[in-house]
Amino acid sequence: MMKVLLSAIFALLLVTGAVGLHVKFVSPCPKYTEEISSVNFVDFSPCSVFPCIFEAGHTYQLTINFETGPVPESVPEIKANIYAIIDGIRIKFPNFTQTDACSNSNLTCPLAPNRQYQYSIRVGVPKIVVPMETLIEIELSDVTTSKDLLCVETQ
Repeated sequence: MMKVLLSAIFALLLVTGAVGLHVKFVSPCPKYTEEISSVNFVDFSPCSVFPCIFEAGHTYQLTINFETGPVPESVPEIKANIYAIIDGIRIKFPNFTQTDACSNSNLTCPLAPNRQYQYSIRVGVPKIVVPMETLIEIELSDVTTSKDLLCVETQ
């Protein structure tokens, strides 16, 4: 019930209008104790300082440099997800449809163990958002095992 209510409030907030979201990086996601990769670098361009203010209706370049760990085998398919976390509830980020992390993202799949990679995509901020500090969570998951390859949060 609470998740439905918060989802409705988030959707309503997106429709009511405003300037942008404030973002500051916190990595890795605190709730994940095991990740298959280690994150070396996270950047949202053209933000040069943090917290970054995401302007409504603008598009930003997200880049994550990471190194895969000693995964048992190669990772053939990767799913990307972006969530807004409001009051502890994860809500899928509006307008994010590029869930195949192996397409148009600078990644060459399958991923091999113990190698450096760069995930890079363009993320659009909805045209109408309410200015608020929120957590944004970015996950890359192995489609076969459903294990997270990496997870970073922005605040």
